[in-house]
Amino acid sequence: MGEKHSLNIPPMNLDRCIRPTAVTRSSILDDHPGLSVLLSCNEAVARGAIEAGVRVATSYPGSPLTMVIDYLANAVEKFPNMHVEWSTNEKVAYEVALGASLAGLRALTVMKNVGFNWTADPLGHSALHGAPGLVICANDDPPGENTGTTADIRYLAMYTDTIVLEPSSIQEVKDMTAAAFELSEQTHLPVLVRVTERTGYARGPVILGPIQHRARERQPGFDKKTSPWAQSFYLPPFKESPTWFNHQVGTNMRFHDEGPEGLIDHVGPLPSESNTLKRVEALPFNKMEIVPGAKIGV
Repeated sequence: MGEKHSLNIPPMNLDRCIRPTAVTRSSILDDHPGLSVLLSCNEAVARGAIEAGVRVATSYPGSPLTMVIDYLANAVEKFPNMHVEWSTNEKVAYEVALGASLAGLRALTVMKNVGFNWTADPLGHSALHGAPGLVICANDDPPGENTGTTADIRYLAMYTDTIVLEPSSIQEVKDMTAAAFELSEQTHLPVLVRVTERTGYARGPVILGPIQHRARERQPGFDKKTSPWAQSFYLPPFKESPTWFNHQVGTNMRFHDEGPEGLIDHVGPLPSESNTLKRVEALPFNKMEIVPGAKIGV
């Protein structure tokens, strides 16, 4: 193991987007940072990827994230160097995005929880050898409300040492999707943005950020002399443990402050933060004051 270096991950404060003063309906392609717009979860994922300068986007359809690729496909008219495709299955979708990542391009792959299991083999290799700029956005449904399988994809992510970001609002869906690309490039690990069922069907106000055009305009390239993927039986000595990177991410990357008193601890699958807060407020025996801006700890 080589010398460990701290990750340079800037903190993100989302207090500014709790109550936007004005909300408008606008295209996700608008390059107007600071504009507050009403977006669906699918639009927020697509917008986050566009802001990050995504170059390749792949998917196999699965509700409620089916429309992400449709929105990105519409963006190709404005950004013609983007490649967007419906893939044969989730494994093919992941491997196409992985190939783009290894060529130095930012890539997004979108799928449903059941199909996420298809990626186990290439995902495990990605976490070991590196996949900079690769983001997976997957819908999860542990209670089985919208799928025939009651499964939690976080177990596979834990097994493969994959970093997981879990947004609790539509604003965080957009911000975490955009930040996931930066995080993946810093750690050389794939990053999973896990969207739960209730969040996947929600809409909400979102403040737009700047679009990173330079990231999208990168020239692809692959150096077989230095890439760990071209060295089948050799793990470079400078390669850090994925577990160590995950610890650094948990320590340094905060999408919100601890907030005021009145935090809620929740054990078990979290449908969405807004839904949980509403349920807590409705409890007849509830003696807790819900403080605006308080977050839920899982």
